Amino acid sequence: MIRRRGGKSLFASIVEPHGGESLIQAVDVVDLPGAELALQVTMAGRRDLVIVNASNARGEWQGEEVMADAELAILRSSGKSVVVNGAVRRGAFALKTEPFVDHRLLAVTRDESGCSLLLEGRFLPPEGATVVVDHAGQRTSGYRVASATPEGENSRLVLVGDPGFEFDAATGTSRFVFLPLTSYAGSHVVRMLPVGRK
Repeated sequence: MIRRRGGKSLFASIVEPHGGESLIQAVDVVDLPGAELALQVTMAGRRDLVIVNASNARGEWQGEEVMADAELAILRSSGKSVVVNGAVRRGAFALKTEPFVDHRLLAVTRDESGCSLLLEGRFLPPEGATVVVDHAGQRTSGYRVASATPEGENSRLVLVGDPGFEFDAATGTSRFVFLPLTSYAGSHVVRMLPVGRK
């Protein structure tokens, strides 16, 4: 048997929760060099531009220059625009988030209070926030925070549910419980992606 690594593929879906008639009239791909994907979503009375994984992306949309360097950006023709972890500009409009700060993972604990992450330094996201664990730059996983408390100079985040992985701090290795033979060795950090709205 011969194995080959193929190219990269991206499968995107537009999900529209509604109780009756759909508001989306059309979804079109927009050519925006530097973005992994750009979609124009047309609804009654408005158009949105959704930009995914943009790295110095530049182009034109609705007769105005667009620039983006963000994980996700949603430019709205009416209403608030959104950017996640980065910056976006359309004509004179600009929106930028603050950079995120990584907090080194020290331990994963399971006890009667639930599952928690012990992190280096002070990091106290609000209840209900989503944090991202970066497993040595090879995989990211998002988790909801039930509570966050200081623990000495460090922080403990109690999660909603089990994170599904064990962590060996001595070797810096995470092992996924429900994915046999899946482990990642290296620096493990936790962050909360910044979101801007304007």
